[in-house]
Amino acid sequence: MRKPLLLVIGLAALIGAGWLLTDARTRLTLFQPNGSIHSGSALGVAVGDTRSNAERELLRQGMALRETTNGGTCFYRAVKPDRQLDLFFVQSWHGGMVCVVSRNKRVEELIWAFQPISF
Repeated sequence: MRKPLLLVIGLAALIGAGWLLTDARTRLTLFQPNGSIHSGSALGVAVGDTRSNAERELLRQGMALRETTNGGTCFYRAVKPDRQLDLFFVQSWHGGMVCVVSRNKRVEELIWAFQPISF
């Protein structure tokens, strides 16, 4: 009786962990809670995407656009005044914020800081 129960619990834990790790926000929250990219992609946004596509993707994931400024600061990074800075709040258990830095309506950088305790 004990062996089948342990097998079921182990299988459920494995399936649950696999399901959690398929979400990009969860992977970043667990393994790289603070970061940025200047090339490639993260959170469904690729450097080079249009700013509107990046905004649409982050909104689709349940994030909320907090503010848009010309330049400023996103966490630990200064953003030049000739860049557009869009700040999104993460409205899930992941907590934190995501910033999209763009120039000429194209994404140049994506910055994130997930903080589950802030939610």
